[in-house]
Amino acid sequence: MRLLRWIIDRIHGRRSRVGAILEKKGSIRVVVTDGWFKHHMGEGERLFVLPHRVKQPIPWGCIPNVIRMAEEYAAKRK
Repeated sequence: MRLLRWIIDRIHGRRSRVGAILEKKGSIRVVVTDGWFKHHMGEGERLFVLPHRVKQPIPWGCIPNVIRMAEEYAAKRK
């Protein structure tokens, strides 16, 4: 499976997951990672992972759209 993921990454570019982290005070923090989200989360926070992946690096002009999508996804799941 790792070999297949490596081949797909080389063909299509690196793909990362987008997560919206709901903080204790109610604000949302957006994280893009190809690793684990547990290193980005604090105690008592909730994680909402978007169902699709994004290609890295995200173009500068697309970053606000990624943030908006993550915030909307988390708001629907609260």
